[in-house]
Amino acid sequence: MQILSQDGKRLINGDYVSSIYISETPDEVKLMAAADEDIVLGTYATAEHAEMVLRFIGVCSVDPDTQNKITTLPTRDDMELKDSLFDGGLNPEGIKKLLKQVLTKGGQPQK
Repeated sequence: MQILSQDGKRLINGDYVSSIYISETPDEVKLMAAADEDIVLGTYATAEHAEMVLRFIGVCSVDPDTQNKITTLPTRDDMELKDSLFDGGLNPEGIKKLLKQVLTKGGQPQK
């Protein structure tokens, strides 16, 4: 499996990654890949976001359909958008915001 870093500047060959782990500092939470050197895959506002992305990578790594594909990590903005749209479950306001995002930006979250 190939993993595209959150900033889109690194493509990591999953065959050479010994582990993927979360590193927390007072300022941010980093999702790291351990290889010959540690690689920052992405940064997130909360540990919960990093854990969700780690589970996402885990699912992709065992799914036969994703083995020969590039896994693109959700960005920090994607995870914050998820919180604002679906915090506490689906709600009408969250669905309205989601549809507005899809219709106005071609499916890309607005900044």
